[in-house]
Amino acid sequence: MDISYVIRQVAWAEQPRAHDGAPSALSPACRALAGLAVSDRDVLAVLPLLADESPDVRHQAACVLARLSEDELLPHLPALLPLLADPQQFVREVVCRVLRRLGPRALHVLREVRRFPGLYRRYALTGLAELVGWNGLDAADQALVRRLIRIKAPRETPEPFEPDGQWYAIPTSDQAAVLDALDLSDPMPVTMRLGQAAVSKGYAMGGAAYITPVLDGWTLVFMWDVDQEDRVAALSRRFGTAHGYIDWDDYHGSGFASGWCVAEHGTILRCYFHQDGEHQVGDPLPAEQGFLLPHQISDAPDDAEICYAPKIAARISVDPTALGPNTRVKGRAVMALTPDGRSEGVLLGALPI
Repeated sequence: MDISYVIRQVAWAEQPRAHDGAPSALSPACRALAGLAVSDRDVLAVLPLLADESPDVRHQAACVLARLSEDELLPHLPALLPLLADPQQFVREVVCRVLRRLGPRALHVLREVRRFPGLYRRYALTGLAELVGWNGLDAADQALVRRLIRIKAPRETPEPFEPDGQWYAIPTSDQAAVLDALDLSDPMPVTMRLGQAAVSKGYAMGGAAYITPVLDGWTLVFMWDVDQEDRVAALSRRFGTAHGYIDWDDYHGSGFASGWCVAEHGTILRCYFHQDGEHQVGDPLPAEQGFLLPHQISDAPDDAEICYAPKIAARISVDPTALGPNTRVKGRAVMALTPDGRSEGVLLGALPI
């Protein structure tokens, strides 16, 4: 049986599932493909499919190779590396799983590929970043990344993104003071694209924080914090005003959450947090008028507007989901270490520049 034909048929069968994330490994089509023995000739037929125009075909082709033994897979690892830059997360994740499975053996191959010019050299850098992070790159590769950031950052146009976690909004352009107030250290200039990609990993940011340039007069800081309410109050004592926001889809399986906190000169004016119930302090903000709060969703009519953190941010500071070419930008974006990052290290994996 022609394995490339089987892969295309499975990809076609799985296509509706792929729109909402990775195709199901438990579906009958995927189970049938997983049961096929893969010969050396089959592998040669699969390799061209890694560059197919269909992400579903690329995904299934990568899955076939991922099922090979380590010894069978290692010679073909370079051919998988371009998928680290695939536009579809479920395709990229297959290669990431392969790299993590191979571990030190993958590192050896990636470093060998980096030593010599060739088709896969630049993708090997992405693979190294995924496996060992920034601190695991050698000095030459770190210098290359810094140079790319220096070139791209000044030309960047802000792009909207969906934050998944916590952030602060502070009306200041004093980045050094912000870092000091939040006990952040070792700032490294980054592109906004890189910082936002880290933020999209949500709680996987661990010991890292992303600090934006000044956006329409506000500096945004994306980081995890145990007690955001106390932090907002402390920030407002230093900067006069401070906001805190929370918006995540599913934090460690604990479900959807959204909230905001506003303080001035050390006093909490308003705090609202919803996750399986609500916590409220102070009177509703004028920005909340015309919206239903998240805890009121169950009683909301179909045409009701629900008030989530980005909507409140849009009315009182800066909405990350609405950034664009009209957003005023001043200064540079940086990534910095939190106290946990300094003590335990950070491994964010490969991020786009």
